[in-house]
Amino acid sequence: GQYISGRYNPGIWSYNYQENSWKEETYANAKLIPPARYWQGASLNSSNSTLLIFGGQSGMGFIGDTWIYDILSSTWKNIESKQLPEPPPRVNGAVAYDPKEDVFVLFGGLGDDMTDFKDTWIFKEGAGGGVWSAVTSKE
Repeated sequence: GQYISGRYNPGIWSYNYQENSWKEETYANAKLIPPARYWQGASLNSSNSTLLIFGGQSGMGFIGDTWIYDILSSTWKNIESKQLPEPPPRVNGAVAYDPKEDVFVLFGGLGDDMTDFKDTWIFKEGAGGGVWSAVTSKE
């Protein structure tokens, strides 16, 4: 999504390499989609065709929610961690998928008071949800 003409756009777009074209995706259940946002962290798990998004800026301020988009079924799932704590709300957090460990990694970002986060979190998908875990330094 993005902020356009005074409103947030919840759209997700895909690129077709063979046709060299973009298209806006439609959802199997348009009632269950993430709130529109921008500056979210996102990464693709290509082994199971899912996209994770975390946080960002919405019309309600900085948010700290986690959503998984299943590319094959065109459905979103709001993920509530099976345990606490979870990463605090932020914008511009960097998210990457680690295929060796089969986890998503979140690093840094900015808090709503412009705190520069220097933390690292791991998200492990599981049946019916997933778990965030803070990574602690060994120093």
